[in-house]
Amino acid sequence: MPDDALQSLLYVSTAEVPFTSVDLVNLTSRSEYANQKRDITGYLWFDGSMFLQYLEGPADAIDTLETKIANDPRHSIVKRFTRSLPADERRFTDWSMRLMNDNERFEMHMEGVLVALLEIPQDEEPSQARSPWTLTDRLSELHAA
Repeated sequence: MPDDALQSLLYVSTAEVPFTSVDLVNLTSRSEYANQKRDITGYLWFDGSMFLQYLEGPADAIDTLETKIANDPRHSIVKRFTRSLPADERRFTDWSMRLMNDNERFEMHMEGVLVALLEIPQDEEPSQARSPWTLTDRLSELHAA
């Protein structure tokens, strides 16, 4: 993959330790700063026990961050999806790390998306209706509006 190629990562994980609202703000602040330096954008959502995170940026930066995320003992990854993006398809140019709030979660029907993600067999390509990218596509549309 060329050095300037964009890649995205979408994953669902379960918390292994309690996360308070202060913990989430601290995590988001640190991630926002680090992601700005690496040219990574995306969002994070947490429902009290599960995380859903979408990241996009240079492939090498995403690969490095994915390794760091996978080795973080505060959570366990349940499902993970990556894909290459065309050079002009970054979706969240202004969000170096955005923590989704409850209103956005309600609008996005994230609970249903999480259920769909968890039901997709890893060795099977998801159908368009149950695509793990549906949430990101819908959120991107809201962000552009």
